[in-house]
Amino acid sequence: MRTTIAMVATSAIALTLIPAAAHSAPARSDETVEQKTTAPTSGPDMSKVKAPQLTWAPCEKKRFLLCATALLPLDYSAPDGPKIEIGLTKMAAPEQTTAGRTKKGTVFVNPGGPGASSTQAVMQLGPLLGEKTTAEYDVIGIDPRGIGSSSEARCWSREKKPTPIKGKFPVSAEEQKLHLAQDEYRRIACDKTGRRIIDHMSTAQTARDMEMIRRAIGDKQLNYYGVSYGTYLGATYAALFPNTVGRMTMDSVVDPVAWATGRKGQENRPVTARVGSPEGAKEALDAAFAECKKAGPDRCKHGAVIEKAWTETLEALKKAPVTQGSKTYTYSDFVADTTTAMYRAASYRKLMDSIHQAWQAVTVTKAPPTALKETAQEARKEARKEAVATPLAEQAATEKMDPELKEAAPEKLAVPEKQKPAEGKPVAPGVPVPEDRAWTDAVGADGVMCSDTVNPQNPQDWPKLTTSAEAQKNPFLGYWTWASSGCARWPGKDKNVYRGPFNVKPANPL
Repeated sequence: MRTTIAMVATSAIALTLIPAAAHSAPARSDETVEQKTTAPTSGPDMSKVKAPQLTWAPCEKKRFLLCATALLPLDYSAPDGPKIEIGLTKMAAPEQTTAGRTKKGTVFVNPGGPGASSTQAVMQLGPLLGEKTTAEYDVIGIDPRGIGSSSEARCWSREKKPTPIKGKFPVSAEEQKLHLAQDEYRRIACDKTGRRIIDHMSTAQTARDMEMIRRAIGDKQLNYYGVSYGTYLGATYAALFPNTVGRMTMDSVVDPVAWATGRKGQENRPVTARVGSPEGAKEALDAAFAECKKAGPDRCKHGAVIEKAWTETLEALKKAPVTQGSKTYTYSDFVADTTTAMYRAASYRKLMDSIHQAWQAVTVTKAPPTALKETAQEARKEARKEAVATPLAEQAATEKMDPELKEAAPEKLAVPEKQKPAEGKPVAPGVPVPEDRAWTDAVGADGVMCSDTVNPQNPQDWPKLTTSAEAQKNPFLGYWTWASSGCARWPGKDKNVYRGPFNVKPANPL
């Protein structure tokens, strides 16, 4: 069972977005524009943009890694205008290998998200490439604009924060109302205080930043390893700079058309409801239940009743949360904890026991379950060690003031002050945050996702979908759909966003 469930976890549950290949058909000819050229296909002219000066030195908290900061154009349409700081981390290969061969170049990495830090992921993703690769190639992580050690996208407000919901996503009509009010609060705050960065945060900008770093280090081609959302970044780079595509490995592929605009019939569907994540989560859990039952009680103790346990716990929590003292456990907590636990293959056996314990706690003792939350927290902690970006839906909840998830956020890698570029002054990230603000937060996930993707502009489209007959059949649809609710009327407008076509022929196949 362990092997089978691990396969379920790593294929159907992917990493950050849970892309489900079964739900993403190949692009049809009527959905894409035929591209026969191998020249960059869209956006500002990059040919005359000057490559940045890079000065590498040991990172302050990880001395075996090298850190640097690049100053790059905030707007590539105006390369001589304001600059933005982009944080870099490098796991350097030896200049000469033990076999006597010289270093071959660089592999750029991205762990997914959007909103995840690539500089943080170098330590984990590098070894996944194998000793032979890391002996001959440097591994570089570039923090996307607005995220991690790059100039941060941050919004703030002096207005009182709206009342938060008591779960990971809204279920009742009252919770939906509160959640939409929170979205509107963040929207207004970001429009007033965060536009300087969020107007330049699309994936295409990160692809252009990667191209500038490639030029700065002198590589003729860009080699790349991207996971989940990171595959969208890879596809975007390949579409914009096909002539310099080297070797690219795409792991847990996100359908770029579904992400950017949606395929035919998906035009009015929120991005997080159309990329296959809800279907992938349900298929993976159903497969785990089937394998647990097949394995028998000696290897998976609750296989005979595990599906019943899941269904009855959902039904009970949908009617009312369970409360004991100051602790309350909701339907959305149950769905969210299950999703997070599925992000790590090693958690599946424990997940079956945890769902059974939740069933007993909710339906018999009427108390908040403890095992499932612990399993989710353990999976979250271990996933970060392994550079598995936690679900985009969880990142969105973190940005929307969830203290439990904020506490688990990874620490940034510090760039030594002396390594920050001296040639020019970077643009201030946004309107300075005053001491008397009522709320402030980073908006990395929304900043990228809402710039990249086409979404409904009526906020009511989110509760409409999550209360539909479709959502009643798949509890993960509500969890994932609400992750993008902030994109309705999002204030950030990146004029150099890229949304396809993605069928440009690169110099080397992906």
